[in-house]
Amino acid sequence: MFQSALSILQNKNNNIIIHEKAEENKEKKNEKDEKTKKKETKVERELNNKIEFYIQKGTVKNTLRSTRNWISKLEVFRKSHGYDIPIEMVTDTQVLQKQIVEYIASMKRLNGQEYKANTLKVALDSINRYLIKESKIRGINLHNRYEFPEIHDVLHGKMKDLQERGLGEIHGSQALNTEQVQHILNHESILL
Repeated sequence: MFQSALSILQNKNNNIIIHEKAEENKEKKNEKDEKTKKKETKVERELNNKIEFYIQKGTVKNTLRSTRNWISKLEVFRKSHGYDIPIEMVTDTQVLQKQIVEYIASMKRLNGQEYKANTLKVALDSINRYLIKESKIRGINLHNRYEFPEIHDVLHGKMKDLQERGLGEIHGSQALNTEQVQHILNHESILL
């Protein structure tokens, strides 16, 4: 009986030692995991810094300025028409389309004159760029004429109207006439 009690005690001691060693190994593994985690965190941090650097490097400051300008003007319009929540918080595409169509249809300069046709497109591009990043509606693209047909129709209709009234782009190229072509061909640098 004494031996059986001794053997039980030894088994318990062995179990305690085994358990203690398992705990030590577990602690060592956790310490090693923490060190690895810190290294990964440092590597991840460096990578994230590089990514942020390249994003900033590729960002055109005038594009940001244009986007802020047009979103600001859109929000002023929306507030004056009783729309309280910011444009990026609108979650219904039909409501969003209605508000943007109303804005495009009524867009004018502060002095009351019409914008040039191309300016309307720049404004919509800026609004679209903002909504792609900030909107609650995932995958939004205001240029998708199937998802936002009224935006497309109103924008192009107003641009066409402005062009017909002489508010289109004036920087287009013109073809050379015959006299200008002859002058170029007879120039002394070509004859050599």
